[in-house]
Amino acid sequence: ERGTYLWYDEQIKGIRDRGLQILALPDRPPKWAHTNPEETGNVIDVDAFSRYCEASAKHYRGLIDYWETWNEPYMRGFFKGSPEQFGAVLDAGAAAIRRGNPDARIVGFCPELSGLSFARRIAAVSQTTLDAFSFHAYFQNLTGGGTADFAEELKLLLKAAEQPADIECWDSEGTFGAV
Repeated sequence: ERGTYLWYDEQIKGIRDRGLQILALPDRPPKWAHTNPEETGNVIDVDAFSRYCEASAKHYRGLIDYWETWNEPYMRGFFKGSPEQFGAVLDAGAAAIRRGNPDARIVGFCPELSGLSFARRIAAVSQTTLDAFSFHAYFQNLTGGGTADFAEELKLLLKAAEQPADIECWDSEGTFGAV
């Protein structure tokens, strides 16, 4: 329910005690956070998402310092809105995470390489400065159909997303030795 959080402290501490880092994904809001975009301008309650991100980052400060803003927002099954609506979610979530944990690193925004238009549309509206650029590389989904050099594919995506060429890049999902 709104304003109630379920923390996984024991599990998170167990993972960290074994020497692993965690990449958190604050995405998929609960049903109560979905809105009518004709009334609110977005498919989710951006303020509620922001409060959730800030509370989570504050609660897990020192245990989770890497936050990837949404998984595959270009897929309708993961984010049901437009790239412009996602840009507002990205900005609100990243700012809230940084308020909750000033040491947090924002990783995002997780496009895959098969199409550049979604990344371009987000870049046109988002004000978020990413600490690391994440992407998904599947061999069958590269913009050149897997025929172009991967480094060139990544350069195209960074340019489309308006990210600096020297930003740290993370392949946070992929298959079959794509990278």
